[in-house]
Order: sequence, then C-alpha cells, then structure tokens
Amino acid sequence: MNRILKTLVPTSTNTLKPEFIDHQIVNEKLKNNQLRQKHFYDRTAKDLPELYVNDKVFFQKNDKWEKGVVIHKHNLRSYIIKDENGNQFRRNRKFISKTNLAVNLDDDVIYETTPLLPKTTENIRNRENTNDNNCNSDIRTRSGRIHKLPHHLKQDFVFDF
Repeated sequence: MNRILKTLVPTSTNTLKPEFIDHQIVNEKLKNNQLRQKHFYDRTAKDLPELYVNDKVFFQKNDKWEKGVVIHKHNLRSYIIKDENGNQFRRNRKFISKTNLAVNLDDDVIYETTPLLPKTTENIRNRENTNDNNCNSDIRTRSGRIHKLPHHLKQDFVFDF
C-alpha cells in the first residue's frame, strides 16, 4: 500500500499487498442480495388493480387531485389520462385513484351513478319527533350504555322569577 499503518500489531507483508477484485463475483453477490430483498418485500406487497380504457379516475396533479379519464395504458404501471381541459398526462398507477362516481369532463359537477332517494316529509317529521323525544329522555349508546344527562342540562327545568 502507499501509506504506513499506525499500529503496533504485527502484520504479514502478504496481507498488505493489493488484490485483484473480480467484478463478476461482486455483481453476482449484489444480484443475490437484491433478489433476497425483493423476496421479502414481495411477501407483503400487493399490486394495484388494473385500469381500463374510459375508466373514470382522479389523478394527482401539483399536489391536488383532479378528475380525468384513462385513455390507454402506457406501460406496466403508468397510464395516459385526459383531464377536464383536454390535456393528457402520464401518471404512475399509485398516483391514480379509480372512482365509482360518473365524472363529466364538460362540467365541474360530479354525478353519482346511483340516484339518491328523494326525502319525503314523513321521514323528515319522524326524524324531528325522534330528536325531540331523545332530548327529554336518557340517551342509549351503541354499546348499550345509558347516558343520563345531568339535572342542570335537562330541558324540563323551570325558572321561578
């Protein structure tokens, strides 16, 4: 070597001579280590479901999620997406979220695919009646425990002036 070792431990001259490194052996060890890491990573990793043409999606653009439509698959994990302005973007699958909502690219309104049932006046009256009854009585939680209101919070308290 080119420098003097600062040690008092006696060493042989054979160990101080430089050795030739076989790059083929080093590359094989590197590949084996990478395959071992891949094996343990793949035990818990899951692939995202594949997207198809005309799937309605939200995709990440400048830290915001915008709506779009899948035009085609670019390669194994990326897709070409058309946004509401007609611009095309290539995004990795992890930055795309498939939606069950119908995305209308002409408007800024998102319509649900299943229509909501109209609210009837009977349902609204029934909810109001149950809310009035619950205010005066004790409240039962989902676990079944009865929550009793303190006396100063009950509505039947009457002020005498």
